Amino acid sequence: MTPSPDIYVIDTSALVDLDGHKIGSNPKTAYMCDDATRETVWKGIEELARLGRIVAVYAQRTEIARHLPHLHKRFNRIDGFYRADTPEVLVRAMQILANAPDWAKELEKREPQNDMADPYIVALAQLEGRIVITSELHRRDRPKKKGARIPDICENYGVVWKPLPWFIQQEALAR
Repeated sequence: MTPSPDIYVIDTSALVDLDGHKIGSNPKTAYMCDDATRETVWKGIEELARLGRIVAVYAQRTEIARHLPHLHKRFNRIDGFYRADTPEVLVRAMQILANAPDWAKELEKREPQNDMADPYIVALAQLEGRIVITSELHRRDRPKKKGARIPDICENYGVVWKPLPWFIQQEALAR
């Protein structure tokens, strides 16, 4: 029997770093490639999105539209890419927030329309068995250990997370 293909939820940081030279990209985690390869990867991600194998949470919709409008336009056309919150995801996200004081403090600073996507990403991944794709670094790999990031919280909740280059290689997107 053939194993089921991996399914993913992608963090905005990975989209920013794949976009490469755009604002907010981290030189340490940016995916460096030529424009033709980058476009091939984007098309591969779009195909995975059409198949339901990669999604973003609804809270990312505003974030992506604000920071990456050209990508928002691209992914907004794909039904189901932005996953609506279910009651189960909302409850799990609130449980995660209750146990992540750094994220709770961050949420307090935000305007209501700028909901923090991270707890929803981890919650959806945990509930559906998805792998989180992120460019955020685990605490052990960051020079400044302050604040929790997605890999730290994923580890606390038994959620698999992987960096963007792993995902691109795993799915053979850069042909």
